[in-house]
This record gives sequence, C-alpha cells and structure tokens, in this order.
Amino acid sequence: MGRELREPQTVRVIGSIDSGRVHEKFEKKVHTYDLSSQDLETILSVTEESTSAYGFIYDKPLPSRFGLFEDCLAPMHKTDEEITLSSTLSKAVKEILLRLPAKSVAQSKLICKQWLRLIKSESFIRSYFVHKNMGRSPKLMLVGKGTGQSAFCFAPLDTWLSEGPNHCVSLDTKVVCSKPCHGMNLVSTATNDYLYNPGTGFHRVYRNPGPQMYLALGSQRINASEKHAFAVGGKNVGLTFDPLSREHVIVEIVYHQKNFHSRGYRSVCELRWCNSTELAHEYLVPLPPLPVNDMPPAYVGGVLYWMSDPRLGRSYERAIVSFDISTRLFDTIHCPSCITVWSKRSPCSAFVVELQGALCAVLADPVTNSLDVWRLERGRCIWGRAWVIRLEASPDYSLVTNVVVPLAVDPKDGGILLSTGRKLGVYDPLKQTIQSLYSQDQLLLATSSPHLGVPQRSKFTSSEDNSALDSEILPLVPMVYEESLACYPRVGLGRWLSFC
Repeated sequence: MGRELREPQTVRVIGSIDSGRVHEKFEKKVHTYDLSSQDLETILSVTEESTSAYGFIYDKPLPSRFGLFEDCLAPMHKTDEEITLSSTLSKAVKEILLRLPAKSVAQSKLICKQWLRLIKSESFIRSYFVHKNMGRSPKLMLVGKGTGQSAFCFAPLDTWLSEGPNHCVSLDTKVVCSKPCHGMNLVSTATNDYLYNPGTGFHRVYRNPGPQMYLALGSQRINASEKHAFAVGGKNVGLTFDPLSREHVIVEIVYHQKNFHSRGYRSVCELRWCNSTELAHEYLVPLPPLPVNDMPPAYVGGVLYWMSDPRLGRSYERAIVSFDISTRLFDTIHCPSCITVWSKRSPCSAFVVELQGALCAVLADPVTNSLDVWRLERGRCIWGRAWVIRLEASPDYSLVTNVVVPLAVDPKDGGILLSTGRKLGVYDPLKQTIQSLYSQDQLLLATSSPHLGVPQRSKFTSSEDNSALDSEILPLVPMVYEESLACYPRVGLGRWLSFC
C-alpha cells in the first residue's frame, strides 16, 4: 500500500494577497482496495479551495466529508405495526398466540383492536407460519363430508385416532386433495373445486363444468387403471400462487376425450384466480405441449409440474410438463433416462411429487414392488437418485393392487409418508418397513353408526353399481396441510389480505 495512504497528510497552499486573505487548497481521494489481488484503485478525487480573512479561521466553510450509504425505502420513524409489536404486552400476547391453533388465533381477532392489528400484521403471519411448520413433522388431516355452509369437515389425524371418529361424516362423492400451497389446499370433486385453509375453516367454492358437458364431442375412453384415489372427473387440477397479484391460481386441464387406441385426445386448460369472482379472471390458455397423465401435479417454487402421458399424442417417451404462473407459459423438461423410456408392454407407471421442497420423478415398478424416486438438483438441471422405496415386506402397499404416492419426508427422522388413499403409513428407509398411521379398515369397525363407515347403499342402486361406488368413493381422505392464517377478504373489501 502506498505511503501516502499509510501516512495521509492535508496539503495546503497558503499565500497572502493585498486584501489580507488566505487561500487554502485541499485534495481528497477515495480508494478501493482488493483484499485478494491487493490492487488499489482511486474511484473519486476532489480538489477544494477556500478563502478566508487572515487570522479568522471561522470565516471559512467546513470541508466536505465522504461516507457510505445504501438505497432504502424504510421509514425514518416506527410504523404502526412496529409500535404495536414493540410493547411488552404485545410481545407477551404474540408468544401466546403463536402456540394456539390457527382457528383459535383467527377467532382472537374479535377480542380487541390491538389483537386484531397484531394478528393481521405481515410479520406475525410469517412468524406464525414458521413457528408451526418449519422443521416439524408433516401435519395430517382427514377430510369428511361437511355440514352447514362448509362442504367438507376436517379432523386432525392424531385427534381422530385418540378421540374416535364420532364427529366425522363419511364422504358421498369422490374427493382428491392437493398438497398445501402458501397455506391453502385444493379439494376437488368431479364438478367443483374448493379452496380451503383447513386450520381456520376459510374456504371458497369454484364450480366447473367438467368433461360431462363435452361428451357429445366424442366418446371418453378412460382406462380402469385411472380409477384410483388420486384422479377425479376426467380432469387434472393443480394449485399454484401468483406472486404479482398475491393470489392462489387454479390450473385445470379438462379432457373431453381420450382414446388410447388411436392416441387421440381433446382437452382444454383454464386458469382461475382465487380472489376474484369476475369472468375476466377465468380464461383459457394454450394447451400444454404434451398431454399429461391423470396423476396430480407437483408445486415447486411457483411452478406446477405434471408427468406426460406417453399413451396419447405423437411422443412415445415420457417428459415432464411445467407451467410457470409468472409467464403464463407451458414448457417441458427431460426425465431421468430410466423414466423417459416407455413401452406399452411395461407395467411401470410414473408421476411427479414434491419432496423436501424439490421436484421428484417417481417410477413405480410392480414387478420389483418398488418406487424409484429421482430428485432434480436445484439450479443444475441434473437428476439424482434420492430413494428406492422397497415394498416387498408391506403387502398392503403392493404396487400390483395400489397406486402408492410419497407425500412428504419427516425432517426429524427421514421417514417417508406414503399414501394409497385408503391407507397411510411412514416408510423407514433403513429398515424398509412401514409403520401404519391410518387405514380405511379402521372405519369398518364402526359401521353401526350412521356417521361412520362407507356411504349407505341406496335401495334403488344395484349391487354392481354399489361395488363400483365403493371402489371409487373413500369414506375419509387423508391430506397433508400447513397450519397458517392465510385467507382472502370478503368480496369488495380489497384485492388480498395476507399470506404466509
């Protein structure tokens, strides 16, 4: 480093003129120093001059000074939210509310204005979400038929197991539930989609025509293999979140026709913004480049992903179809090579899931009775094998008779939550065994109650129809959810309220 920087000096050029005034000259520089290369660079050099009456140093202006600053929109004073949260009482109330269930916190808004302001604040909503969900085991609900204004009721699995199912009414229609997206779940039937915060009970209903109104366009051919717990109504529905409008968005692909012999199909894709009832927020978008299969999509980082259906269209290989809500565009990405290859003679099936915040592609092989799970490395577009879930020792989860879906991974012990729709269990990757959490068989023990078990058969329905009905409709449907305070205001009160 230069000597002039180690021993800085003020350079003055002083002279006396006839008026008896003194001239002073200052040269100031700003340098940058690179620690790695030890290079020194001058980024600013300023020369200043001042004149003052001889002997009167207080007449001259103060020399300039240099400093660092950064652009920021933060107010110089405390905001109302900061004032509300800074008091000792507010901090104590916050700690109490963080430990309450979401429904109790939502009801606490009615206590007083101070509590209302605290609970509605963005910082509290974020703190509540983190406190209740981050680093914790997956939370599970059982979805049953609702009463009154709500179409569905929700019972935490641990409560249902400990207290019994007396308050759960069996479903009378087939239901498919999404994984949580920004604190909300989508519950879909053949005719309606329901946006729910199962923790608080907040919900909205979105009706859709489904494929029934289009049957006149051509016969709809659906394989028996598609009649499993994760497909409903000839449609494929996903829930995403638009960061610009801060709204959940339903992406629905409806198939009017499928013909696996001719490989022909007809479909339509619709977007629906969940905080608007206006038709302007429900519109069609160009179809995906490939037809998607009947398994639900995976939501990862603002993008929905589906596995393509190689039985339809021109491509005989599998690929992953993506939809980015920020660009409103579909795209495709490659699969692991073992999943890309498809043959009509192969019994293997494939689908996508979200696990540990990453996109995963799953190959289900009923011959080896195993799930081969591949994970896409973030930012690298490289697939790596994450798990091989071996189900030979668990006949209740046999891939010959079940579609088995990994729902989540427990961050505490690495257990993988598996669901067939009828059964729910945790797979131990080390022991290669499954610990059962819930089974539809548990409901059969209580069928004497009109509120429990499978739906009652109608006297006007044949035994064959009932057999088909029983195989389609599950009395209760398990669902993974997040405990949050996410909700939308009533219509006309604003665009959005707040989200986690």
